[in-house]
Amino acid sequence: MFSQGLAYLVAYAAGLAMILLLISLFGRAVVDRLGWLSNPDGNFRKVIGSIFILVGLGVIFGLDKDLQTWILENGWFDPIKDFESSLR
Repeated sequence: MFSQGLAYLVAYAAGLAMILLLISLFGRAVVDRLGWLSNPDGNFRKVIGSIFILVGLGVIFGLDKDLQTWILENGWFDPIKDFESSLR
């Protein structure tokens, strides 16, 4: 049992190390291509900031709960049905 757990741990660490190596090798190229996203005067940051403000106001005024209730009442998502079907 110990050797099996150790093997799982080594496999997990090797996989994680491989992903981190790929990120370190190719991450700089991705950041260079997406540099326009980090422009403080760019439209992307202004739009994302506006969305965050609107979502925050929605949470403050309880609109998130109203949206969740509307989704459940209209049958778009039925967590009980999904749970029961996963038990079968």
